[in-house]
Amino acid sequence: MDTVFILYGVTKGSITNTTTTNNNIAGLYLVSSKNIHIELNTNNNKLGIHFDSNSNNNTMINSLIKNKGYNNSAFNGGILIEGNNNNIIYSNILNNINNGIQIQGNNNKINKSNITNNKNNGI
Repeated sequence: MDTVFILYGVTKGSITNTTTTNNNIAGLYLVSSKNIHIELNTNNNKLGIHFDSNSNNNTMINSLIKNKGYNNSAFNGGILIEGNNNNIIYSNILNNINNGIQIQGNNNKINKSNITNNKNNGI
């Protein structure tokens, strides 16, 4: 798996002013992390951000998610959220091949975000 960051078991941390470009799978892959503040610009082949099933209580602010996507993948899009209680605020989720945001977890919130021109579902 080609990823830029894998954060595992992090209780506090930050990713700021980060650009992830042209990764084969995901720009950012979060596992069991909490309280991550992300400013992320992505143009990855599959996912911009993958919140793993154990990834809870993250806040993503002012992010730009634009991805090329693979047409034959079930999980290609801007963000795949498998975790719970994650917040996405003031983000632009644009021009993804599949879903802008795919949510499989519980109690995830999308606030004041621009989800536009995704070829399948916005959310």
